[in-house]
Amino acid sequence: MEGNTMTSQIWYKDFVPGEAVTSPSCRITVDDIDRYADLTGEKHPVQMDADFAREAGFNGRIAHGLTSLALIEGLKSDGTEEVSGDYLIFLLCHPQANAGGDT
Repeated sequence: MEGNTMTSQIWYKDFVPGEAVTSPSCRITVDDIDRYADLTGEKHPVQMDADFAREAGFNGRIAHGLTSLALIEGLKSDGTEEVSGDYLIFLLCHPQANAGGDT
């Protein structure tokens, strides 16, 4: 197909302990949290109410967990190299919530 290029793959099983892959960054905004809630109907107070989120131990409203997971799908590929493998590695390495304004 003209215009399409094949990306090289890095498989989870091929990672060596301590090895790191750097992806582009993406800032999660409060608007992103609102748009996800509007799209899905998921409007838990920890995502929608800053005071409730602070009482729950966060610095403010947090992004829905699937927002972060969806962003990873796009960020794990820069167009020339794509990381393939188990998303569990992300969950183990990033157990904290993502708040509006986080990168």
